[in-house]
Amino acid sequence: MGAGVGAAGQFGVGMPGAEVYGLDCEFEIESDAVGNGSLTMRSGWVQIENRWHEVLVPQGATVRLHAAAPLGTPRDLGASAAFLVALDAIDACRGDVDLRGADVRRLIAASRREDAISLLSLLQRHPRLAEGPLFEHTARLLPAAPTVDRAEVIVERTHALAP
Repeated sequence: MGAGVGAAGQFGVGMPGAEVYGLDCEFEIESDAVGNGSLTMRSGWVQIENRWHEVLVPQGATVRLHAAAPLGTPRDLGASAAFLVALDAIDACRGDVDLRGADVRRLIAASRREDAISLLSLLQRHPRLAEGPLFEHTARLLPAAPTVDRAEVIVERTHALAP
């Protein structure tokens, strides 16, 4: 397994299946020869993208890298095992998830304020999830956040989630 570390300055890292763009940050990449692995943020933020989509990953979070599939949902390094199991189940569905189903209920029950990066990323990637209880739960976790309109998220205007 290969590993790499990036530090301060603006730069990019290309690898099989993904591109990583950083600005004034520090991160660690672990990857096998085909591009499966993880990226963990030590400071700052990075944008990582592959042919399916892109995600922003903040300090204190990690994301799974898949060479032949969409990137995982960013997750806080302190996320509970129950939260990660539910998040992985939702990721495996690639958005075709029951809005009020067991996986969403487990994710909500296990989430903490620090897990909001995952919830916001899910709402951005799968706007249909905003039609269910995940939207209300995320809004409760982030009461100081600017008002986000549910309709904007549902019609895939992802800028609705931007600060």
